[in-house]
Amino acid sequence: MKAEGNKVSRLRKREVFNLPEPRLALLFGDPFLCEQELAQRQRRIATTAADVERIVLYGDEVRARSLQVELASLSLFSAFVRHFVIRRIEKINPAEKTKIGSVLSHAASAATFVTVVTSEIKKNSSLYRVILKYGQVKEYPKPKRLEPLVRKIFAGYKLTIAPGAVKVLLERSRGDLLMIANEAAKMRSFAPANGKVTEESAVKFFFCARKWPIYPFLDQLGMRNLCATIDSLAEAAHEDPHRLFFAASHHLRRLLMVKLLAGEKMSHAQIATTMGQPEWLLRRLLRQAKNFSQRELNFLLDKGIVLDQAIKSGGIRSQDALLALLLLALTPQERVLEARLPTRSSPRGNGRQRAR
Repeated sequence: MKAEGNKVSRLRKREVFNLPEPRLALLFGDPFLCEQELAQRQRRIATTAADVERIVLYGDEVRARSLQVELASLSLFSAFVRHFVIRRIEKINPAEKTKIGSVLSHAASAATFVTVVTSEIKKNSSLYRVILKYGQVKEYPKPKRLEPLVRKIFAGYKLTIAPGAVKVLLERSRGDLLMIANEAAKMRSFAPANGKVTEESAVKFFFCARKWPIYPFLDQLGMRNLCATIDSLAEAAHEDPHRLFFAASHHLRRLLMVKLLAGEKMSHAQIATTMGQPEWLLRRLLRQAKNFSQRELNFLLDKGIVLDQAIKSGGIRSQDALLALLLLALTPQERVLEARLPTRSSPRGNGRQRAR
């Protein structure tokens, strides 16, 4: 029985070795097209064995050493084929990226596949070069004409979409094909028996107006980039100005905290632990904190408190308070603060003035 089991195991491994599907692959570009190719790759890998286990890893949790152990050892304890999918590689520590590239360059188990999925990657990066050399790289640029793809997506759900409905959907989704695919799946439940999606039903049922995250706005605020901050604020126009005001105030508070802790000569790991932030986010905050002096951040937080009190007392609208805080944050305040500081002669001058 044991010899027979070993024979089956060898046969299965031989099948995987002879598989034309590359063990290592990189998919980057349009998220929807990448997801489609990932699904097809998963199906091709599934032809190698009755059981394929898919394991998803995210950039902020991937470490070269642990990845090496997983890739090399899992197959020793399992008869399953393993498919590792690594996402959000932009959050991988730059030093770790080189090490991870080295790990991927070494042959792992024959029953192990790795797919890296990302929207963008630098072609001169070590990770890109390693996958290009040892595996397969596929780029999927955003399609120039989206209308045919939208119709094709709906056809996959046995739906016919009218030209007016296509226009409504593209406007509301801003051309996000992944979101459009989700809407098509939803629309299958609401479409009439004939499967036709009209412009009227599109207006009624498509609620995919994308909520752009406020993080780009906060990042540009931290970089003190006026034009980029205004652009990102326009993208976040769907948000409540009250929430944006407090998000901006909180971000400035975090920058001050980072600056103070860095001044104590704490290591990045210690600061990250103290603040409860991942190291990749801490590096971003440290870079932004360099654009402000400690005195400027104190000044901005004081102004934020004053504006907060004015909002709560009804003295100012939230959107006006937000714009006032942004104007102060994006304008260097050092010269203003220097002018406000008392000089050596000012106490005597004030004394003479009071005496008069």
